[in-house]
Amino acid sequence: MWLNAMPMFHVAGSVINALGALAAGAAQLICPFDAPVTAKLIREQNISVACLGGTMWTMLLDQPGVELGSIRVAVAGGQSISPDLVRRVDAAISGRMSILFGMTELCGTVAAGSIDDDEETRAETCGLPLPGVEIRIVQGEIQVRGWLTMTGYYEDPASTTATLLESGWLRTGDIGCLDDQGRLRITGRAKEMIIRGAENIYPAEIEIRLRAHPSVADAAVFGLPDPVYGESVAAALVLHKDAGVPSHAELQAWCRAKLAPFKTPKTWRFVDALPMTPSGKIQKFRLRESCADEDTSLQTGCE
Repeated sequence: MWLNAMPMFHVAGSVINALGALAAGAAQLICPFDAPVTAKLIREQNISVACLGGTMWTMLLDQPGVELGSIRVAVAGGQSISPDLVRRVDAAISGRMSILFGMTELCGTVAAGSIDDDEETRAETCGLPLPGVEIRIVQGEIQVRGWLTMTGYYEDPASTTATLLESGWLRTGDIGCLDDQGRLRITGRAKEMIIRGAENIYPAEIEIRLRAHPSVADAAVFGLPDPVYGESVAAALVLHKDAGVPSHAELQAWCRAKLAPFKTPKTWRFVDALPMTPSGKIQKFRLRESCADEDTSLQTGCE
């Protein structure tokens, strides 16, 4: 049984999941994502395949008494996926997890990891391009060319020209690299880049580090206006159930153990859940808006 908990108006629901299940000849359970309900359905319906956003997987894992042992193939996409999340899912299911990379403009999946890859490869890359698909990196940006490329945006020639190059390459707006075997690694998104003084900061790197903290279930990093540097780094954290609340000093030390000092968040917020779109992507603009109304006591002054 293939679980399709992604919205059908989104490429993840209507193409990656719906057509994927049809191509595999699998029975498909279509339902909107709700962590407690979805966890119950996975157990009762003996779900064997599930493709969800990273935050959705985190929410499932944190459900009390969750049983995911029927799942043989788990797939994550839609945001930066931390290696720690892949290992947590691996431990909870009977099979393995892999990560995919795709977007609406490319009709769904562009590159996908294999569940037969070793743990490090599955946890840290999006695997190889699909057959007939080319991927290149230009000034850090991932560009794609192949049979699945869109012809253009509906009645929006300006956006089409900015995204589609004459040679057939499509600019994804995502930042990444290719390893020696041609596997894709995602390191950030250009539109989410924080410019602090003269430094360019990609939130994905910081989010992956924060999600590895023992108390942190999920994290979102974003920029806030700063009168001196232009922007400062902020982080919203969801903690594991029953986890103690880490101090700002502890979180700063955790970040600085692996990251440059200027990448350490200045503003910290603890939230019950991150705001998400129906397809599981984090709505960082809502976090920025809520921080604009918060007391400045949230800022740690860790310059």
